[in-house]
Order: sequence, then structure tokens, then C-alpha cells
Amino acid sequence: TNLESLEIPIVIGVPAAIHVFPTYIYFTTQRFTPPEYGLAAALSVILILVSTALVFCYRRIVGQASRFATITGRGYRPRLLALGQWRYPALALYFLYFLFAVAAPAQEGVVATGNLDDRAWHDALAAAVAVVVPSPMESLSMLALEAWAAGRPCLLNAASPVLRGQLERSGGGLAFSGASELAEAARSLLEDPAAADRMGLAGRAYVEANHRWDAVIDRLASLLVAASR
Repeated sequence: TNLESLEIPIVIGVPAAIHVFPTYIYFTTQRFTPPEYGLAAALSVILILVSTALVFCYRRIVGQASRFATITGRGYRPRLLALGQWRYPALALYFLYFLFAVAAPAQEGVVATGNLDDRAWHDALAAAVAVVVPSPMESLSMLALEAWAAGRPCLLNAASPVLRGQLERSGGGLAFSGASELAEAARSLLEDPAAADRMGLAGRAYVEANHRWDAVIDRLASLLVAASR
């Protein structure tokens, strides 16, 4: 199952006790003790088979699309709206929005870098005191993994169960639940660089132990072997 498809079922469905097949697969590896990797692999195979059958049916139906016609009411036809004397106020409003939304200077202490090339990106990670992962709907945070691989700690949104789990397993940072906790966590790392370095090294050890390419391949091979028994 694609981890990115878990955001809505986990964030909205699970608190309401509404479980779907992918969330159950996720829980077999994240909530079961010990993790049921064999069960997760078997369930994933079922999901893949069902998805393959549905894709096959879809392709068959789409391949016969020429046999069908869509009949609707009068089609939508966009038209120009003459603003008349309001065209200049509308233009001024547009430029005002552009000024505040795009061209306005950032807050003090905030530097908008725009897109960075790969080298600048990795240099920024390596030089950071900590990396903030603000999203509460992370399923597998590549940003956190990249920061830990660079030996830097992370400040993770505690509203994400996946981020909390990664933090518990890695010890690679601090969690926050709001603006005040984020500010306090950032302040603590700024005032104690040694603690930040220790968390960053713990995060790097976690990535090297669990997310190297060869380690991922080994786990995948183990899952396939378990599923074939």
C-alpha cells in the first residue's frame, strides 16, 4: 500500500473508529507487538491483486469508450465580463494583493530562500541547528529522514502518529503540539548545542540502521519469504 494514501484514513477515519484495509495493514507493522510483517505482506498481496483486477476492468472499459456518448445539457461556455468603470479599482485590488501576498518582505528573522539546488539544500541541512517538520499528516517524512541522515535533530509535529513513532524509535529530536511548545523546543536546542548534536547523531544511527537501501531490500525480501510460506 502507498503510505501517502494513509493521511485521510488515519487522521480522519481512525479517531472515529472507521478503519479501512490500508490502515489495518499499517497497524500490523506499527501498532502490533511484535510487528506482524508476515500478515502485513499477505494482506498487501491481497490488496495488490484486487487493485490489479480493478485496473484491468478499468482498462477494458476505457478501451471501449468509443461505443458510448455523454449527453448533457447546454455546455458551459466562458464569457468575458466587462468591468466598465470598475476595471481600475479591480486592477488596484489585484496589485494590492500581489504586494502583500508575494512581494511583501518576510517577517524579521525569516529568510525566504526559494528553491534550492541539491548542493545548497544539503549544505542548509548540515548547517541547521534543527529541522522543523510542521505537517500533522506525515506518513513517512522524507524531510525528517534527510535531516537525520545529515546528523541534525528534528522538531516534529506531535499530532502525527507516524512522526511520534519515528521520534520514539530514533530519539532524534523533540515533539511539539503548538506554537509555544515549538518555540520552547527550538530555544532548548539553541541553548544546548551538545544536546542537539546528540539527537542528530541518534537520528543518523536510526536512518543507517533502518533506512539504508540495502536494509530496505533485506526487509522486503524477508516479507516476501514470509508471505510465500
